[in-house]
Amino acid sequence: MLTGPAELVGRDSELAALTDLLGSGRIVTIVGPGGVGKTALARTVVDRVASGQVRDTAYLPACYVVPLADVDDGDEVRALVARHLGLHDSGDRGLHAMLGAGDALVLLDNCEHVVDAAAAVAADLLEVPGLRLLVTSREPLSVVGEHVFALGPLEVPDDLEGSVDDSPAVRLFLLRSHAAGAPPVRLEERPDLLRLVRALDGLPLALELAAGRSRALSVHDLADRLDRGPDLLRSAARGVPERHRGAVEVVDWSY
Repeated sequence: MLTGPAELVGRDSELAALTDLLGSGRIVTIVGPGGVGKTALARTVVDRVASGQVRDTAYLPACYVVPLADVDDGDEVRALVARHLGLHDSGDRGLHAMLGAGDALVLLDNCEHVVDAAAAVAADLLEVPGLRLLVTSREPLSVVGEHVFALGPLEVPDDLEGSVDDSPAVRLFLLRSHAAGAPPVRLEERPDLLRLVRALDGLPLALELAAGRSRALSVHDLADRLDRGPDLLRSAARGVPERHRGAVEVVDWSY
């Protein structure tokens, strides 16, 4: 149950906090704006639990990921959840009745556009003893027992006098830029690098989209061209969800 080849950058404290919350609560919902990295963070938590990297997992021997981004109708949520949990949805019993008892972690990913249906399904699943829910959404589900975890952008530095590793936003851009085949950022380019990550407000998706253009454009050119609008922030990578192909698409999806 892997999230993909790219490592999560600058979220160590959030990973630790979420792991603790799942150990003490039944449902945790990660909320935040589009492109802030809710899905990447949540799936990394699930991967770590599934691979045994989280030691205290006596109550989480099974992990399931239910992606809801492509669901067009709230009525489809229950059936999709049942399918991902390996259940035969007869339509006349609650999901908790079909599951019976069993310790598990279930991720309901991207719930904002079907929040009412997702909330109903979450309440049903929480009837299962030992089951924990991790949710990503732009707004809380507002179910009983929900702990809301607000996720913000990566920290943007005031200057780059020290190591670039001191700033998660800068580190993410440089790692993805290197992966895209861009040349290393020279010392004299650091002011432009700082200007760039500030212009992108430390938003992970925006940083990754800009890094994808860094093989053809210098950080100076990237920072300058951002003033012309968000059309620069687009990805041509295969397999990227349509809602993550560009800054405009992220905003459209979010609203």
